[in-house]
Amino acid sequence: MSATKPATSECRFSTRISIRWLPDPPSETTDTIVMSVKDWYLDLRMEKETGMIDWAIAGQRIIESQDPLRVSFSHELDSHDAFESVDCGTFVSLPNGDDLETGVMPRSDLPGAPECEYEEIWRELPFRKGPEGGNGGISWVLESDNGDISGSDREGEVQVVKTFLGRIWGTYLALRQTQTHVRMRDPSGALVVKKSGAGVTARREEWESVWKEKYVVGEVAGTLPSIVDGFAGEERWKRPDLCAPVLNVTHYEEGNVTPGYIFISPYHLSNYKDGPYIYSHTGELVWNGAEDNDFANNFHPCHIAGHDKLCMTELTHIDGIKSTGSAIVLDRDLHTTEGKRDSTEIQAGRDSDIHELKIVENGTAVLTTWIMTRPWDLSPYGGPASGFLRTTGFQEVDIASQTVLFTWDPADYIDLKDSNMEFGWGLYGDGLTPETDWDFFHINSADKTQDGGYLISGRHTSTIYKISPRNGSILWRLGGNNSDFTFEPGLNFSSQHHVRVRDEDEGGMTISLFNNAFDKHHQTALSSSGLVLRIDMDAMHVTLMHRYSSPRGLLVDKEGSVQPLESGNVFISWGAEQSLSEHILDGSRVVFEAKLEDPTGYWYRAWKANLTTVPTTSPDVYAMSEVIGGPTVWFVSWNGATEVQGWKVYASRQQWGRYEFIGHFEKHGFETRIESEEFFAWTIIEAVDGAGQALRNSSVPVRTFTRGRNLLSGQTVMRDQNTSTDNIPTNSS
Repeated sequence: MSATKPATSECRFSTRISIRWLPDPPSETTDTIVMSVKDWYLDLRMEKETGMIDWAIAGQRIIESQDPLRVSFSHELDSHDAFESVDCGTFVSLPNGDDLETGVMPRSDLPGAPECEYEEIWRELPFRKGPEGGNGGISWVLESDNGDISGSDREGEVQVVKTFLGRIWGTYLALRQTQTHVRMRDPSGALVVKKSGAGVTARREEWESVWKEKYVVGEVAGTLPSIVDGFAGEERWKRPDLCAPVLNVTHYEEGNVTPGYIFISPYHLSNYKDGPYIYSHTGELVWNGAEDNDFANNFHPCHIAGHDKLCMTELTHIDGIKSTGSAIVLDRDLHTTEGKRDSTEIQAGRDSDIHELKIVENGTAVLTTWIMTRPWDLSPYGGPASGFLRTTGFQEVDIASQTVLFTWDPADYIDLKDSNMEFGWGLYGDGLTPETDWDFFHINSADKTQDGGYLISGRHTSTIYKISPRNGSILWRLGGNNSDFTFEPGLNFSSQHHVRVRDEDEGGMTISLFNNAFDKHHQTALSSSGLVLRIDMDAMHVTLMHRYSSPRGLLVDKEGSVQPLESGNVFISWGAEQSLSEHILDGSRVVFEAKLEDPTGYWYRAWKANLTTVPTTSPDVYAMSEVIGGPTVWFVSWNGATEVQGWKVYASRQQWGRYEFIGHFEKHGFETRIESEEFFAWTIIEAVDGAGQALRNSSVPVRTFTRGRNLLSGQTVMRDQNTSTDNIPTNSS
């Protein structure tokens, strides 16, 4: 489908001119249209001869690369039942302005639907004039919110009726498919959801002074939402690009929970888009950043050059069992300020590993790096003689100049015999090829000490190391097979994450860490825990200061973090178990628990902090009424704005008429529903803070949608409205 020349309105509308299955000549037997609003699309291809569906699909479009332009398309709905197929095309512009797409995909007209090379020619179409007139219109894509597998960690099967609706000005599409969603465990033990489904019902309608049906196909086509029929029905809908996973707060002790925002970046989500999210301490969504930041890791507040920022690492490449990323810094307006740096730029040619981005007070950053794959004789350790070793280390980089100040590679200092990982264990590699190199060390955190040294964590050696800043030598080892310290009876850790220096003095230091105690192959405790340890450098002895245990006895095989809060409480992320908890300092009581309601998603670390954000975007508003003259309902939100306490509504019965002040309404959750018994055709919404001061308004008058009932049920829509901003309230920022 067409992917080039994105419109300034972020909406695209195209048709296919021809398809060529190599080496056959090109042809076109379908009437095809594709509509996209931001990153979500509907694609309906009708056979011209029979009037039946050739292919109907809907989902998300993801830009994989810009030069050449490669775009992949997820299939959330697919009449060919090709949910597992990779749909990815490469696009180039032709001299006449059309787009040439090339790639490989299943050929459904051949037995077995083999993967075949293809060429498709796509052409952008002008937007059809709709009821709003020829100078503008409404555009949106909606997805049904009706029972995907979620909120459970059990295997199972469920039937789902999935519906997508799309409109660009005067063209409307509706697609529906009954699907079977099966949750099962993959070879690594992780929960995955497999989808299957066949026959799709479709409806296409177009504006010709009134809405008219063009195609209505399928046994239950009469039940599809129709603009012609006024969207009869009681379905629930959601805006796909702003739908966020639910953070379900299961325990909350009023007065004992630390106020602040929760920062997570879940991935491998089954029902939502991977990316960074901010929630309130009560679990309300504050910011959905998944639209512009696909796979984010370690999303957290940071402080650079005297300014509050948001830092994360973002996945940029996956090669088999290996992945690399780049460091991202967002300003408080939630837009990238340092730029989306390529890993080769920020690390002087070394690919970035996504585990660590620690900002140091002196204006530097410590990052874990994917250094290289090395040919290595692995026979002394049980591997192949002509083997391949994976080495993941770290670098310290000056943020302002991007100068690399220090580089460290574990293969130069660590005896491979210290590794706990056997060859061929899943993601750890068998060492036989460069693509399956042996991950003997697996660095997952790095911090700096007062003397300029580095404190790093090797998960696959179950050891914490102090590294010399002068020559990279190992100053001491804590834990693992060759520890330089003794432990108090009963104290140990293994497969640890998120090691941090918390305090230092002449006698030693205090550190915190997340003790996984489990990696699917080794287990050293009944459950995982957060630990605070005191390291006595004189006695070379380690004692336990505090232990933070999960009230549910969670045993977490990967990920996790420990964060002391200014209140004295401690915030724990249980990583792959999708859970969070807040504990009082001595660990004797849990005052807060929350869990992500998605069956497959998890995050690397989670953070809690106070932050003020005022996005550069404007508030979003959707206005609707069942009929002209009926009551008006507004759905209002402002993605990422932390200072909004209320909404002022200004509305008019005519586009160029006087805007009345309807009222000042308290903000409720991420999106506020506001109702009036009167009908208003045009609306502007203004966000205000706790003192009633204006923050920003919706900037463009929004027309009331008048032919729907229960269309959104509490969710906003993408609008593409070209109307004058005359007569808007003057007390808006």
